[in-house]
Amino acid sequence: MLSSVVLVVCVLYVSVMLLQEEVDCGAILLQEAVNVVHGDTELSLSERVKLAEHRVFPRALELVASGAVTLDDHGKVVWH
Repeated sequence: MLSSVVLVVCVLYVSVMLLQEEVDCGAILLQEAVNVVHGDTELSLSERVKLAEHRVFPRALELVASGAVTLDDHGKVVWH
């Protein structure tokens, strides 16, 4: 008898992007994956997303403020 297993993996990504005029067109500086787990509610998932945002955003600000990352003339991220 054949049996099959279906594995579904759901992941959200918290992204910090450099701003551009178009929506969602900025260069991505950092991302952090947030797993969606069985039994998640909107509240439990949003809390984990918020925690990820609180980790990623300060790191991205430090990269820009320190000059470790800039944009070239074409809007691409340059790491120094």
